[in-house]
Amino acid sequence: MTRLDGRIAVVTGAARGLGESIAESFVREGARVLITDVRDEQGEALAARLGPNAAFRRLDVSSRQEWEEAIALCGEVFGPVNTLVNNAWWSTQEPIHSETDEGWANTLAVNLTGAFFGMRAAIPVMRDAGGGTIVNVSATIGANVAVPRDAGYHAAKAGLTALTKNAAVTYASDGIRANTVHPGPILTPAVSEIGAEGLQAEFAAKLPLGRVATPDEVATAVLYLASDEASYITGTTIIVDGGFTAM
Repeated sequence: MTRLDGRIAVVTGAARGLGESIAESFVREGARVLITDVRDEQGEALAARLGPNAAFRRLDVSSRQEWEEAIALCGEVFGPVNTLVNNAWWSTQEPIHSETDEGWANTLAVNLTGAFFGMRAAIPVMRDAGGGTIVNVSATIGANVAVPRDAGYHAAKAGLTALTKNAAVTYASDGIRANTVHPGPILTPAVSEIGAEGLQAEFAAKLPLGRVATPDEVATAVLYLASDEASYITGTTIIVDGGFTAM
């Protein structure tokens, strides 16, 4: 028996990077996974590579309607969702004084409101099915500690952590667990796109483990929280940061 037998998962931001690693590990461990992203070509290619236990759906996480459609599609293709991973993220890297209204709104829409929409759409399905698991990908740098700039990302990831704890205590009696994973420095295509490789390298040089994480190393923590091995864990955080917050 594999670790996620019977799990039907929706994973956001799953076409590449950390989300891709999460989707791969879930399918490998027996789950059926609806891969969601705004990158159609990469998402469809990943679903084809992972086989019949994976499917792709385009999803802009900031759209309430698209969330409702994705959760409904998951039910039609695989069955009622019982595992939700909110992994999609974005950052403008701007400090408070120069952040624009649009940049602030978009950062919160992807990192926080999008997760809220996903949870609001999935939780009723999970309650009707007798339970489920939510894993929200927050961040060590943002939710646990601060660095210069990146104000919207800090606000959103801290808010996501608090929202997850709220869900954990609100829906525990419905058999729903909710936890967060807080990655530290991790080099993914999205990190490269926003020009943060230098910041990652700076942190890596100071880490006790001396390097950034691979996506697979963080995906392992998400897999654990989604599995029955974590059946008594809810409302908490797994920090995967190479010892950064211990310094």
